Amino acid sequence: MAFLASFTADLEKSLQQLPSNEWAVTEARERAIAGVSSVEAFQSIVGVIQLAARQQDAYAFQSCCWLALALIRRSETTEVPNGLLQALREAEPVARRHECENAVREISAWYRVAT
Repeated sequence: MAFLASFTADLEKSLQQLPSNEWAVTEARERAIAGVSSVEAFQSIVGVIQLAARQQDAYAFQSCCWLALALIRRSETTEVPNGLLQALREAEPVARRHECENAVREISAWYRVAT
């Protein structure tokens, strides 16, 4: 998926730029969501949550969750994407470790699912 590969590379680069540009990660999220169709947004949600679950840095984890929420809103549906529950289950321990449980809860609440 081109969207996910592009954002993953942009996120890694932006995290390295944080010391000189505190907005680097925010700008990466904004670039990622710009011009994304509702269909592409829907198709990218699970991959972004899976990316969040691989993050060792709390800010990177939270940023992936914020992007997932932006994609969720852009998708214009409450239809649960295939693989969402598993992705949320994988993200939960990482969220606890980073003390970002609300990010996963907010995604779950949008879809009205429990993990």
